[in-house]
Amino acid sequence: MTRKIFGGAEGDRTPDLVIANDALSQLSYSPTPLPKREVPSSGGRILETFTLSCQGRYCRNRACFGCSQNIKLRIHHRLHLFLPEATATSRPIVTEAFMIALFRTIDLALDIYTWIIIASAIFSWLYAFNVVNSSNRFVASVGEFLYKVTEPVLRPIRNLLPNLGGIDISPIILLLIIFFIRQFMWTTLLPILL
Repeated sequence: MTRKIFGGAEGDRTPDLVIANDALSQLSYSPTPLPKREVPSSGGRILETFTLSCQGRYCRNRACFGCSQNIKLRIHHRLHLFLPEATATSRPIVTEAFMIALFRTIDLALDIYTWIIIASAIFSWLYAFNVVNSSNRFVASVGEFLYKVTEPVLRPIRNLLPNLGGIDISPIILLLIIFFIRQFMWTTLLPILL
């Protein structure tokens, strides 16, 4: 009587023998990761799943727990945790994009504040020469806004400057400080962080 063999070399083996053989194979050879599948998750993390295989190939025997189990890795870009095969010099794209967006936002805020300082200086000159009507409610509101926004920053600078005979150059000093901060951000600080 001819015996039919199913599944190749494993057809004439008992399930216990197959499990034992796979366990020995798992101990004898180092498992290698198969290609991963990335699944986005909440909290800025990426859930990556890969399957370990025996002898560098995919193990089709589901009874072998050691080589068919799925290992899930949660990687957080902010902590710079990478996959085993990633190089140590790589940088997360999300982190670089966030830093550039943050620096652009700060630069835009400094640019807006620069124009507010210029507007405040021009308004003070117009007010001193009675070019604008100080009794106008809108003019008074604009002047009060410009004063409250710029005076807390200009006052410490003004206190450090010597008496120049009534000429206030504190806005110019503040503009130079803002220019230095913006240049330092883009030319020195950002390249270090990235």
